Amino acid sequence: MDNSRDVPLVNNSYGLEGYGDVLAHVDASRIVAYKAHSADEVRCLFVEHLVDPRGILLLTRNPLYCIASHVLGKLDKARSRTGLPQDADELALLCEKAIDLQYEKWFELLGLYYRTKAQGRNCDHVLYEDMCSSQEVDRASFLAKLDRILGRQIKASRMTELVRDWDNIVMASASGEGRAWRGAMTFLHDKNFNLTKFDSIYSLSGLITRLVVKIDKSLDEVVGHSRKFPAYAALQSVLARYRDEIVSFDVTSFGN
Repeated sequence: MDNSRDVPLVNNSYGLEGYGDVLAHVDASRIVAYKAHSADEVRCLFVEHLVDPRGILLLTRNPLYCIASHVLGKLDKARSRTGLPQDADELALLCEKAIDLQYEKWFELLGLYYRTKAQGRNCDHVLYEDMCSSQEVDRASFLAKLDRILGRQIKASRMTELVRDWDNIVMASASGEGRAWRGAMTFLHDKNFNLTKFDSIYSLSGLITRLVVKIDKSLDEVVGHSRKFPAYAALQSVLARYRDEIVSFDVTSFGN
């Protein structure tokens, strides 16, 4: 949705040897799922395109990583159009506005999902960290949720194969043609690739402090609405987990 550069998964060319035709069996003319990146895109699917999905799978990532990545993207666009401010305070203000905007989008999508789940829809929430985990139990949990949303279509033997070969599958996706998205950098280089680049522009410790303040505010909001939306108890747990991970992040290896 709303991104002409975002190649449909079925049309991708995957670069790792042995995975070039991994989706050759898929009928590209038959839409089996829609992908949306924000609450606005989800509403567009529901309201303008009248999509009524049999299931909804929400995939979220720790905001420290995804917001740093998205802010870098916004700065790249600003640099190519008008250039970045030379004054340090102006650049910091630009970064902070971008951080605030990206966090609001991240939290808005979470809130929309859990309100939708409260309506009794077939929904599940998976974490990017579990999908990319080195632990088979986390991968298996992710795939089980995916399979449930798809209507139990993955055979047990295929499920075992997927769990076992998950590292190669992830690398095939990250190294494929047209996959120059920043998320791929965390696989092709290292987990902190985007954070290192972000820290050279804006203090990483400043980002952490700003996100913790925002998550605390969101937690207060979620607790205040938990009676109206009982599903918010799960949202509270997700926010608390991400907050703990961000607070415990070791910034000593970064320059600023």
